[in-house]
Amino acid sequence: MGRRQYLEKRIRDLGTDLERTVASLEDIRERIRKADERRRNEREDKDKWNIVLENLEAELDRAKAHLVKCEVEKEEKKKN
Repeated sequence: MGRRQYLEKRIRDLGTDLERTVASLEDIRERIRKADERRRNEREDKDKWNIVLENLEAELDRAKAHLVKCEVEKEEKKKN
């Protein structure tokens, strides 16, 4: 596989990864919304839901960082 073919394949793979990451972000945001709603409705378990929300927010941060990494790498590959 030549360099050009490698770059084209990597760009396609990054595009697929970007699509998956965007879908993952939407899923995480929905889970945050639901967990927040349950925290408000289940006041006796508020501490539990705070922990769940903290974990989901950390997951959201990781997914956002991955998205940026993929976008940057895809742009760099396109320039080459």
